[in-house]
Parts: sequence; C-alpha cells; structure tokens
Amino acid sequence: MGPNPQLPAPDKNIVPTVNIAPAKGWPSSAKPSAPQGFTVSAYATGLDHPRWLYVLPNGDVLVAETDAPPKPDDEKGVKC
Repeated sequence: MGPNPQLPAPDKNIVPTVNIAPAKGWPSSAKPSAPQGFTVSAYATGLDHPRWLYVLPNGDVLVAETDAPPKPDDEKGVKC
C-alpha cells in the first residue's frame, strides 16, 4: 500500500500460475446501487457471454457475445 508497497519475491515455476476470475452475473434479486435521483434497470437479459456493446447512430444497440461449444480436448492439459 502506498507509493512503495512491499511486494513478494517472484515465484519461479516451470508452469506459470494463472488465476482467472470466474464471470458471475447479478442474482435476480440484486442490482447495482445508483446515486440519489437515478435508477438501475436491466437493459437486456438472457445473454450468455456478452463482450461488447456498440450503439449505432439510429440508437440501435449491437451486442457481441462469445461462447464456443465444448471441444473434445477441453478436458486435456494442465489443470489445478
């Protein structure tokens, strides 16, 4: 913390540690809080993996989703 934080020494391994945060949606009963005078509501629901939003000049909104079907080799490889 601060301008000179104490960092741990690097951990050298043959296989690097990769920590990926799982994506979690909001529970159906919860939503983000908004400043006084503002409200929060869902713009779209039922999206599996939305990645990008693009608003066209006419106001239409495009959503790019990413999702791939399971591949036979998905269960192979290094797992922790």
